Amino acid sequence: MTAPKANRFLRTREALFEEYLSSKVPEARSPLHPLYRYALFSGGKRVRPLLVISLGELLSASQERVLPWAAAVEMVHTASLVHDDLPLLDNDDLRRGKPTLHKAFSPGLALLAGDGLVSLGAEVLQEASYSTSLKLRLTQLLLRSWGDQGIAGGQSMELLPDSDPLDLFAMKTGALFAAALEGTALILGFTPKRVKLFASLGEELGIVFQLQDDLQDSGSSSFNILFRLNRPECLRLLEEKVDRCRRMVHTLKVDAPPFNELMERILTRGKDEKAP
Repeated sequence: MTAPKANRFLRTREALFEEYLSSKVPEARSPLHPLYRYALFSGGKRVRPLLVISLGELLSASQERVLPWAAAVEMVHTASLVHDDLPLLDNDDLRRGKPTLHKAFSPGLALLAGDGLVSLGAEVLQEASYSTSLKLRLTQLLLRSWGDQGIAGGQSMELLPDSDPLDLFAMKTGALFAAALEGTALILGFTPKRVKLFASLGEELGIVFQLQDDLQDSGSSSFNILFRLNRPECLRLLEEKVDRCRRMVHTLKVDAPPFNELMERILTRGKDEKAP
């Protein structure tokens, strides 16, 4: 599959994902659902679910097999953004050109909506046609990526002095990327060794993603790696992590062109500067 074909595949699958995600968030089931929809459908790039779906191309069964996992991962990611924007953390007024959830509604409702999205993600998994054991494994992965060894732990480190930046990134961003790829590998029925390799790739990819974000936007969050390292040091670190991800992809030998195209797109995201 050529790069243009892979890109067309990703656009098609993104549209399929949007339709599926919308079906899992009905308009009026509870007072929080309008907030869920506002947060979920605000123009995100869907990087994590597209990684799940493109890797799922290795599965001969239909895409419906991976869509519940992709949706659950995106719900947790969106919850993390909602919480990150709150006044007690980054206190952001805008996200993707729109008022943040706490500005559009209220901080209290935004906090509850973030919590509710995590619960909704777990609910989506319970409704999926996975085996009982797979549902349990995926739910454990999802909740671990959200908890004190994942996003919540990383967000707490942002508020503490002298936190190690790479540990913070591995938890705040890497944990959900790791869960996304590990969970997909489980759905695909890979060996435990291969599942672990995909989890490691996801964590490294998450660190790359956060380094890229910090280098592009140095002043809007409560923590930025540029508070600890100078820009040339950060660029060198980013190049090392990108190279490591490429080596891992090569080792895994993934025969899914859309996945490889998306990986390369992520690894070269915003690459305007080079390390000296």
